[in-house]
Amino acid sequence: MKKINLVGYSFAHALATAIYCSGVALVMYNAKYIFREPHSFVGPLAFLLLFIASALITGSLILLRPIHMYMSGAKDSAIRLLFYTLGWILLFMIIAMFLIRK
Repeated sequence: MKKINLVGYSFAHALATAIYCSGVALVMYNAKYIFREPHSFVGPLAFLLLFIASALITGSLILLRPIHMYMSGAKDSAIRLLFYTLGWILLFMIIAMFLIRK
């Protein structure tokens, strides 16, 4: 099996997840300017559909390659990739928390 750069892949996956989450947060933060106030069930429906789509997208960004690697027999690399990605996500979260405090 060819050698892959687990740290690079994990960083790319975590960065893509952080960018996606930032975009969703930006839309949610400015929702009152973008959308009118919902007077029906469409608002909660849209929120739930966004929640489901976000779970699918972020789950795919974080889990798809490790699952593929695990099923292909590279179990150790798959687990390391998953934990490296988790580490990057936690680092991005800590950075975001410090940015909020300022």
